[in-house]
Amino acid sequence: MMNMVPVDDFIPMLRSMVSNAITLEMKSAIVQAAITFCRKSKVVIHTRTIDSVFAGETVRVVENSGINRRTPGSIKSAEIVSIKSGNDDLTPGSDYINDGLDSVKFKRDIGEVDFVAIVEPDLNAKFLPAILMSDWCNVLCHGAASILNSKSSGPEVQMTSFHEREFIDGIRRAYRWRVETLPELNPKVKSNRSREFF
Repeated sequence: MMNMVPVDDFIPMLRSMVSNAITLEMKSAIVQAAITFCRKSKVVIHTRTIDSVFAGETVRVVENSGINRRTPGSIKSAEIVSIKSGNDDLTPGSDYINDGLDSVKFKRDIGEVDFVAIVEPDLNAKFLPAILMSDWCNVLCHGAASILNSKSSGPEVQMTSFHEREFIDGIRRAYRWRVETLPELNPKVKSNRSREFF
């Protein structure tokens, strides 16, 4: 189960960066920044195991997993990064076809299938994954501040590039961390070439 926190929990940090925005605009900017952050950094993942799938069956990996029924958030798939059966990676094209960001259609019967998906909040989310608050709150708030300042006509507009730079740097740090900690983002290159050395 994914732990969630209210979007409101990010507002005090954001208010220290942007003082003239109204709360509703701040909430919207926080969610927009969270979507961009999650999609680009790949920090928030959802794993799911299905006992078996059948040829022709379509699986909605995140939407039908029950994650949004068990948590107060609105989470959707941004990308499916791994589909395995046992220790074997399944092959796109011969084992399955990706129909969309959250949809996989299987071409053959397969026992126990494990999925790893990158997830992001829905645009109408009232709750966000807790990891965004505990580990990346400052970064997320820089992203939200950048969004809010870019809409401003006052002196705050001068801070837009600073906040955007901090946000992009934070996304890069988060992505490096995720790549180092999630083997599915570092697939082993399988060489089909046989080499002869003389």
